[in-house]
Amino acid sequence: MPNPITDQEISDLMFVDPAKALALHAERVKAELRGEYQRNQGQSQFWDQFYADNPELRADHDEVRLIINNHMSELAPLPVSKASAKLAEMAHEHIKNKERKRAEEREGAVYVGVPGISENHSPFGGMNRDYIGADDDESGGSLGSIINRRKAARAAGGILRPGRRRPGRVIEWNQSRSLPL
Repeated sequence: MPNPITDQEISDLMFVDPAKALALHAERVKAELRGEYQRNQGQSQFWDQFYADNPELRADHDEVRLIINNHMSELAPLPVSKASAKLAEMAHEHIKNKERKRAEEREGAVYVGVPGISENHSPFGGMNRDYIGADDDESGGSLGSIINRRKAARAAGGILRPGRRRPGRVIEWNQSRSLPL
């Protein structure tokens, strides 16, 4: 294999023999393109073989890529077949742990409107919207009742709408300045 030509040698040849310099530069570019093409083909062959051996991991490609990027220092020195097997093992373990964590989060979650909370089931498999009792007290109620209470308070002058100014109203700001609204 011939010694690679450096940039300095090509730039020196530009003044002495421009045609030879351009030919060397063209060969250098072709070699770089061939190398990139071969790397891409090698990666494509690796992933094709990896997913042929582990088809259940194809849907979790992003997770597999995350694992290979995080553990490249462990996987790079291994032969391709052993690296592939170790990557599959790590991916299965990662996905299993992630699913276990999701299951634990689901167990601790509180669901509103699932069967068992009310006997008023929807014919579409869920719950009807009227499973929440409309309380008329200030502590809760439906969204509509909350909106209506706020609208009534605004009409009475108790709550200002954001962005609206009322003439003559002033709020105290920082106890030394006043800001008209």
